[in-house]
Amino acid sequence: TLGFDTLISRIAYNFNVYFLREIPHSIMPLNIRPTMFGPGEVLPLLLSIILVLIFIAGFIWAFANRQYLLTVYGTFYLIIVMLWPQVWSGNRFILPITPLFVYFSAYLFYKLREVLREKIPLIFRDGLVYILALFLLIISVKNIYACGEAVKNYPPAWANYFKAAEWARDNLPEDAVISDRKGGLFGTVSRRKCVGFLTSPD
Repeated sequence: TLGFDTLISRIAYNFNVYFLREIPHSIMPLNIRPTMFGPGEVLPLLLSIILVLIFIAGFIWAFANRQYLLTVYGTFYLIIVMLWPQVWSGNRFILPITPLFVYFSAYLFYKLREVLREKIPLIFRDGLVYILALFLLIISVKNIYACGEAVKNYPPAWANYFKAAEWARDNLPEDAVISDRKGGLFGTVSRRKCVGFLTSPD
């Protein structure tokens, strides 16, 4: 049963996951994800707050300029995500609107460039844009490599999972039926029919 206290706890948890981890990581793919705990997390947390504030400022500015379709859609989407059970919290649900995070963040700098057009010389104004773009490019290339290294090998639990599927493929009869929570994955590797089972706490 979802009570008021549970709902508030869920929203607070999802706020930490999305606004202090996943959304900043979507805007600028730094190879850091703050947890808000521990002295070593101060810098990642600070960077996340700055990136989220940039996104929110661009979002508000876009709404003020009557970009209602994107802002209203993004608002309702994030409300639903914030209310979703914590067990599924993660970047999978915000992937469809990740371009909006980047767009609103870039929109803020675009509007600031217009505001400062008459106040800052062209060479400095455009130079900052190119420096920022180069910085993002370098970070993206670095993190693509880091991501590739991170997923090169499965975590131990998943490695054993797929080894079990390979064993089933090599040792079980072709008409065997396997009960598995993720039948699509296990069935693809084992080449055997897989069926689900009722929800279990274990």
